[in-house]
Amino acid sequence: MAALFDPDERAPVVDLDALTALIEMFGDDMNAVIDLLDTFLAESQKQVDSICTSFGVRDIGTLYRMAHSLKASSVIFGAKRLSAACARLEQAAADGCGDGRCAELLPIVIDEQQQATNLLTAVREQWLYT
Repeated sequence: MAALFDPDERAPVVDLDALTALIEMFGDDMNAVIDLLDTFLAESQKQVDSICTSFGVRDIGTLYRMAHSLKASSVIFGAKRLSAACARLEQAAADGCGDGRCAELLPIVIDEQQQATNLLTAVREQWLYT
């Protein structure tokens, strides 16, 4: 079976231009940006946990909503690969998770979220000490 999602290996885990745009949107108020990033980091993990739990109990509606929410919030922070993986999971959930698609996409979403979290945490640390 062909993979449902093959992230572009050349694509960055996080698009730093999106972070620059976010900073500009806040008028260089780094405290506000860091607070927003902290919220994303905490909530994205909760969303992934909810996605996993929902999949485990076959609550496709919650899985769909959490994939949709994580898709939207991750793109704000430049985590475009995570957003794309969530979009695929969202569509698979909308289709009822048939043919094992949700099962195949779930570990990809988990991995992309972890990679984005690791990079964004490192960026956050740089912001704090510059």
